[in-house]
Amino acid sequence: MKRTICFVAILLLSTIFLCSCRSEYYRDYQVEFFGDNYDEINYSCSAEDKAELEPVLKLAEKAFSAFPKNEKEAKKKFGKLYLYTNYIDDPNEIPVTEKHEIHFITGKTSGNSGYIWLNYSRSNYDANGELLIGDADINTRWELKKKNGEWTVTSTLEAP
Repeated sequence: MKRTICFVAILLLSTIFLCSCRSEYYRDYQVEFFGDNYDEINYSCSAEDKAELEPVLKLAEKAFSAFPKNEKEAKKKFGKLYLYTNYIDDPNEIPVTEKHEIHFITGKTSGNSGYIWLNYSRSNYDANGELLIGDADINTRWELKKKNGEWTVTSTLEAP
């Protein structure tokens, strides 16, 4: 009985240690990739900014759910967010269904410019329900510009 308790305790402590090492490594990698902008992720978003950014979040939701016929259609409808649609340029791997989660982290607007941080996961499946492609726990930062009274994503950045 004592051996079992010791084994479970060692296993638990090892797991905690390994998880903390991975998360520290992951954070260091993110800081290195995003540079000074990574500090923004720790700032809380004001209620006013969140309300201002809501149309961008709605467009993101539509992009992640969309199945455009081709890249041109995706770009026309979603601009820079076409990258997050379910268009795949491979006739042998056409997605039929998708699952995604988008988590708002923070954002800020200032005059006609701003940014937004999101974390997302997504999966695309073929007609047989087989996974074609997927991403998990991806942080992304989007630069925004206000044009004609509407926020537009002008660039996206996420670690490879």
